[in-house]
Amino acid sequence: MERYGITEEQTAKVAAKNYKNALKNPRAKNVKKISIKDIQNSEVLSWPIKRLEVARMTDAACVLILASEEVAKRLTDKPVWITGVGWCSGTSYIESRDLSSSPYIRAAAQHAYNMAGIKHPAKEIDVAEIYDTYAYKELKYCEALGLCAMVRREDSLTTE
Repeated sequence: MERYGITEEQTAKVAAKNYKNALKNPRAKNVKKISIKDIQNSEVLSWPIKRLEVARMTDAACVLILASEEVAKRLTDKPVWITGVGWCSGTSYIESRDLSSSPYIRAAAQHAYNMAGIKHPAKEIDVAEIYDTYAYKELKYCEALGLCAMVRREDSLTTE
């Protein structure tokens, strides 16, 4: 927040967007209409993080089926091709972590982008699903992934 001038309202907007998007998913858990004001007025867990900016625990699963080109074309008319993957591990020691940025996300993204031949992620990526339990981290991850640049302006934060 200090580095970029991010406000509590901006992180509340991220959470509100996520709650609104959940209303469109019939399988989403803990779905309800929640306003920015509701989020801002929710219990402070550890300033500046509010209870409604933290995803509630739930059981979930994600399945990814990997197949050869031949099999993929038999299964669907619109296969998705993975052209790059990346990975990076951070330290397990909290005192050694860089909590103000996301170097591990940036490193993994760069690995995948190099493999896929992506030079300008914000211009070349059509869809990205960013997830973290905490709403404020979505802003950090979008920047680390190169999907936007956080630019400090006099009185507001913008993405470019």
